[in-house]
Amino acid sequence: MTELHWTEIFDNSVDGVAEVLSNGKLGYLNPTFRQFFDALGKDLRGTDWTELFHSDDRKALEEVFELAKSEGGAHLEEVRPMAVMGEVRLTVHLTQVDLSHTENPSWCLVVRPRGDGHRILGDGRGSLAERAGTQKIAVVLLDPLGLILEVDDGLEATFGEQTGSWVGRPWTELFRVIASWEKPDQEQPGRILEDLVGSGVAPAIAIHSEGAEFSARIRVSRSEVHQGFVLLVQDVTPVRGLQSALNLSELQTQVALRELRLLENAFDQHSIVAITDQAGRIIYANDKFCELSQYSREELLGQDHRIVNSKLHPKEFFRDLWRSISRGVTWRGEIRNRAKSGTYYWVDTTIVPIDSNGERRYVSIRTDVTERKRMQEQLVQAAKMAAIGELAGHIAHEVNNPIGIISAKARLMLSDLPEGLPPTIERDLGKIINQCDRLSRLTRGLLDFARPSVGARKPIRVQDALRRVVDLVQDRVKGRGAACDIRLARELPLVKGNPGELEQVFLNLILNSVDAIEPGGRVAISTSADARLSDGRPAVSIRVEDDGIGMSEEVRSRVFEPFFTTKEPGKGTGLGLSICQGLIRSHEGEVFVESQPEEGTSFEVRLPIFERQEEETAES
Repeated sequence: MTELHWTEIFDNSVDGVAEVLSNGKLGYLNPTFRQFFDALGKDLRGTDWTELFHSDDRKALEEVFELAKSEGGAHLEEVRPMAVMGEVRLTVHLTQVDLSHTENPSWCLVVRPRGDGHRILGDGRGSLAERAGTQKIAVVLLDPLGLILEVDDGLEATFGEQTGSWVGRPWTELFRVIASWEKPDQEQPGRILEDLVGSGVAPAIAIHSEGAEFSARIRVSRSEVHQGFVLLVQDVTPVRGLQSALNLSELQTQVALRELRLLENAFDQHSIVAITDQAGRIIYANDKFCELSQYSREELLGQDHRIVNSKLHPKEFFRDLWRSISRGVTWRGEIRNRAKSGTYYWVDTTIVPIDSNGERRYVSIRTDVTERKRMQEQLVQAAKMAAIGELAGHIAHEVNNPIGIISAKARLMLSDLPEGLPPTIERDLGKIINQCDRLSRLTRGLLDFARPSVGARKPIRVQDALRRVVDLVQDRVKGRGAACDIRLARELPLVKGNPGELEQVFLNLILNSVDAIEPGGRVAISTSADARLSDGRPAVSIRVEDDGIGMSEEVRSRVFEPFFTTKEPGKGTGLGLSICQGLIRSHEGEVFVESQPEEGTSFEVRLPIFERQEEETAES
């Protein structure tokens, strides 16, 4: 090797390699050697080499150095490093090698953890001289396109051809398999080099000049001497001409593992992957699952998927899912999950049953479709709002004026009825007035629903607005023979909103809960400051829960639709919750509902925390 520097070989070694000068000071150090002793926290060049090791071992090391000077090489085992490496013991090799190209001799110091066994491109079973000469390692210099520029004598020893015959040929012709490339001679040799740089040691099947194949390991690095690459090839076949089944099996395993890592990385970039056992316990969770669910892998393993259950889907939904996969049928569908912070996300899910060694496993592959679902909801809501807005404007013009006249006339007649008229007339006039008032409320509700909120915003305390509403409904709650459990956090961050609009929302939610409970039931009102909106912003949470009759999934999915109501005719317009949702959205908040038949209902309002509360004076 006339132009190749030894440093290009040693820089790629998995063992620590350093140059010890004749005075015992350190010269060249390879990256692995620096890592071994990095904890000493100082520049090691120029340091006496024995100072890197425990003081009790230095005398033995000095004796080894003297032996290496007289015999050309020596080694010592069970040496303790000064760097913080726990119970690690090192094996130290010293071999005389001219690294500095000076008249004074120098020694190559090689260190590796004891018991490290056979190391790729660094078999610790021989001295450094064996590394540089008799060991079957070929060093090949390549140009940027992957053509061979120069080789050392190790190539002839490894591949059985004259070194000069390879110059100018693509390096891929040396191999039948390189890592995951099964036909490297059909690939661009330069592209394969770019992929291998920095990836460590790769397995390969090399081709001997006589046609026999043998197992090899290769490492590619960029050359610091010229614009190109340095290729190191190590023959790992124990006996030339006899392919080791063990080595070939190991090679196949490494190729498979490489492909599996590539596949896993691709999944991590896009999909949420989990594997459960037959009982549904999670035995594998990829990084994307941890990221989206906000649980660590340790928190997920051993749990079942109830840890992310949002309680949106009824129990029958999951029974059908389990019935399908238990029969070995792949299941596909969309599921809403709940992250650790309480935020919700939607996933498009495929669950594949797999039988392995007599055991059933379920592989779940999911794609985050939260944004798509949100866009769909917004499009549907926008269409409804457009229709309601047009209807509201028409009703306000065509209905409100006549209804106002009818109501006024009926009130006038009722206030000036002559004596002696049948009581039914007074009763009928009252019905006319009541129905006119009801229709007037309906049109006002339509306008409130269709119009964007324009109420003034200011920093407010949510708990103050809630207390005022609770005072208003106490008599209503007592009249139903129910209890009102109030758990308001003592200190809550401020929110920016319109007090009247938020009180309207809270009043509607609480009255709905009161109407849903039986005598002796309970309504619970609570607040907290540890919630987050779907976009991750911190939020104040207001919950209104009851133990009433609950709702089916069909009803729950429609509660915010305009004109949808489960109340008796004449007792509800079906606009209350729609208006509440519109008001909350105008405050940049969110409202959620959870319910199961006969298990009660829970409404949660989340409002973004006011970020400049220290600059404003809160007004309740």
